[in-house]
Amino acid sequence: MPIPLFSQFSDEQLFQLVNVVLPAWVLLIISPKWKTTQAVVTLAASLMCLLYALLLANTLLSPTSDIQIQDMFSYDGVARLLSAKSTVLPAWVHFAAFDLWTGRWIAQDAMSRRFPRLLLAPLLLLSMMFGPVGLLGYLSLRGSWRIKTKHE
Repeated sequence: MPIPLFSQFSDEQLFQLVNVVLPAWVLLIISPKWKTTQAVVTLAASLMCLLYALLLANTLLSPTSDIQIQDMFSYDGVARLLSAKSTVLPAWVHFAAFDLWTGRWIAQDAMSRRFPRLLLAPLLLLSMMFGPVGLLGYLSLRGSWRIKTKHE
């Protein structure tokens, strides 16, 4: 479902915009401490959030939309929502934005704890590909590393 400002682009073309998160993930994995990494990640996540907001507004305001808010509160309703072609792109952008932001939090928290980068990299890859699995992996390991103090 094309966005009015981007009506010349199909959903398939807009889907390719989601790849803007890939350089941010690469930077998080190979150089999480670099200042530019945080800027790139924040920019990519912000672009995904903007795209999501536009897609959501377009979907909800479309005269042909049959999306019902109450569908979000039942299994059958969510299945119906996610099976509609008009919700595939917004859902994917939502995943991309939140997974990236979760990866950003993991990287920042790991750096504050002196968490080993060799352990961090695979957890970030898991977060990129399987979101909650990577977060669970990190949360299960993070307590073993202490937070840096000002005197260290």
